[in-house]
Amino acid sequence: MVSFNFNNPADLNNDGDVDVVDLALLGENWLNNKAKGDYVLGDISGSEGKPDGVVNLHDFAELSRQYLAVD
Repeated sequence: MVSFNFNNPADLNNDGDVDVVDLALLGENWLNNKAKGDYVLGDISGSEGKPDGVVNLHDFAELSRQYLAVD
């Protein structure tokens, strides 16, 4: 799977920061593995550090690591 072409892939709504809105988007897509086009919204990481096609604990951990990061 290919993720969005953002400066920070954890910034799911592409507004420049990783915040509660991005956490909500990740939650809405929890365990989702159905691609919309060529990506799964919220699939930002996997066991090898790159998107793996499903929104899961790897993605939550990466979002948590970058929480409140500003581009």
